[in-house]
Amino acid sequence: MSEEKDNREVPSRPVIRPRWTCLRCGHVWIGSKQTPPVLCVKCRNPYWARPRKRPRRLFYTKAQIELLKQAVQIGLEEHQKAHKSVFEGTSDEDSDCICDNCTLMKKALGLPTGAH
Repeated sequence: MSEEKDNREVPSRPVIRPRWTCLRCGHVWIGSKQTPPVLCVKCRNPYWARPRKRPRRLFYTKAQIELLKQAVQIGLEEHQKAHKSVFEGTSDEDSDCICDNCTLMKKALGLPTGAH
């Protein structure tokens, strides 16, 4: 029997195994067959080869939203202090900064942006 095993031929080219990637969870694995798997081996999703139509939504708690608003408010105040020297000598109506940073922060806080 040992002679039979020794007489086997060694394949002349390496075996090519497919590499699969789940478009849902991002898991990458090496397949054992050339045919696509039915499920992702990690998340078991049958739609692993189809990208999501809509990205996942991020859900924040009310406390997290309040902390984010406070951080944006502090950032807006600091940003406006930095621009104060630019607007010295102008009336209060003209001193409203309309740069992109101020506009984005005001929109996040629900404040009027000053852009017409």
